[in-house]
Amino acid sequence: MADVVEHLEMQSPDDSGTPVWPGLRVYRCSTPHAWRGVVSSPSLCCVVRGRVTIDVAGQGFGADPSHYVVVRAGAEYTATVDDTSTEGVLLGFVLRLGSALVSDVSADMGSESSATPGAAVVLPVSGVWGSSMTAHLAAAVSRFVKALTDDGDRRVLGPLYQREIVYRLLQQPQSARVLGSTSDVALMAPVIAYARAHLTSVISVSQLAAQVSMSPSGFAHTFRAQTGVSPYRFVKDMRLDQARILLSQNDGAVSDAARAVGYTSVSHFAAEFKRRYGVSPGDFRKTGSGLNFGSCEPAVRRADPMTRDSAR
Repeated sequence: MADVVEHLEMQSPDDSGTPVWPGLRVYRCSTPHAWRGVVSSPSLCCVVRGRVTIDVAGQGFGADPSHYVVVRAGAEYTATVDDTSTEGVLLGFVLRLGSALVSDVSADMGSESSATPGAAVVLPVSGVWGSSMTAHLAAAVSRFVKALTDDGDRRVLGPLYQREIVYRLLQQPQSARVLGSTSDVALMAPVIAYARAHLTSVISVSQLAAQVSMSPSGFAHTFRAQTGVSPYRFVKDMRLDQARILLSQNDGAVSDAARAVGYTSVSHFAAEFKRRYGVSPGDFRKTGSGLNFGSCEPAVRRADPMTRDSAR
């Protein structure tokens, strides 16, 4: 992890939580202190200098250069800066992984999810878990952080490395339990597959519920409990993530990408895309630069409830 210190320092020149990627904030702290919050999406905490302890419901784990911490969506936490290191400055980041991304990668892994023993010692899991940083995870984190310093790499490789990070975390049994259990994945896999195959169509909660033989209301409740987001939000994020991939892979019109993921209104698509990624789809397609990092949502916040039946 030492090889990313310089890159993170460039991203956060003073004591603050600096947004540098949608869902990613770099934290720099020169004085020990504590703060509280609620995690809105499965999140990874990594520290490359110093140490911070994250406590959820009386269970705490420390993040330092050799250990990471993952926190489940909806968890109320207390974070305490224990050590600012010999350099006098704690440096680390929180990456919001996204429930939709976690579920998507889990579905792709299938039975492989949580199969690798990893370095974690089996302990009771609430909404938080800490473990030794594996070589594979450290390499994925390093690639991700370094990619953010180049416009092209950030646009094309950033999402791929973020997906690799989720994959490496889900290979660790206890981390997988915090981010989303394998039984959850087994239930939701048909839903994810259906949504993927029908992105160009209107997708309702009733249609998704039918894939797992549940009532719409029961499905909506179970889906939110397992993923941390509503079915509507999940499908919308899936559409926008696919649009981002399409825009990064070709020079086609924004309207083509919008239609390919089920949007009939280009202006609506553009507004949703900018709200999620902080940049217009046109600017993203051109260079991937000009990201309005200041508009990125903080890594920790309370999610707004969503109760729509249409997942379009």
